[in-house]
Amino acid sequence: MTAVDQAAPLTQPDALSTFWTWTPADLCAALNCGRDGLSSADAEARFAHYGPNSDARTKSDGVARAILRRLLEPLSLILLAAGIVSVATGDGVGGAIIVAILAISIGLDTVQEGQAVKAAEVLRRSVALRAEVKRDGVFHQIEVAKVVPGDILRVRAGPARFHPTARFWVAPP
Repeated sequence: MTAVDQAAPLTQPDALSTFWTWTPADLCAALNCGRDGLSSADAEARFAHYGPNSDARTKSDGVARAILRRLLEPLSLILLAAGIVSVATGDGVGGAIIVAILAISIGLDTVQEGQAVKAAEVLRRSVALRAEVKRDGVFHQIEVAKVVPGDILRVRAGPARFHPTARFWVAPP
């Protein structure tokens, strides 16, 4: 049985819900880690088991699906029905105006949503977060996506800045 298999099941809702009340020894026992952090091999095994520590990618709808989703909203259906009734009762101009306004509204909503999704993706890629974790008894800078259950994180107050010649993060004085 590997260390990953022995770790506390983190999918249970109450498994670590009050972790801040636990002693460090109890937390380390529950997560099957030591006070010196995880070993590099154990961290790799946990990363392979749990996957990256990142938000799930949203599934992008196609343009046709986005238009259909908006068309099936209650208000859109009411306006479409009103346009059809207007045309059926002899008011073709009024019905055409209602349907045209509905089509323009759906088109604008679809374009704006597409632009917002693209902007959010650009923002997600531009923010490269790093964490300071203790691995093999020494703190290292890693990508936040590579943090695994059982990692010991160093948290500091205030903005940190990267010292380019020493290759480490420095907390402000």
